[in-house]
Amino acid sequence: MAIACVGGATVNRSNRESLRAEVDRVCADDDFTARARRLIERDQELLERLAQ
Repeated sequence: MAIACVGGATVNRSNRESLRAEVDRVCADDDFTARARRLIERDQELLERLAQ
């Protein structure tokens, strides 16, 4: 909150900008995206098995 006030922004805007920066950081991280892809594939397989 103090960062937002000092920077002249709302807390909401400061939170959005922080979240956007974190998303950009992890999207550029090849190791993170590879791990995320494996988890998504695993979860998709589990959902398909449950749907049978």
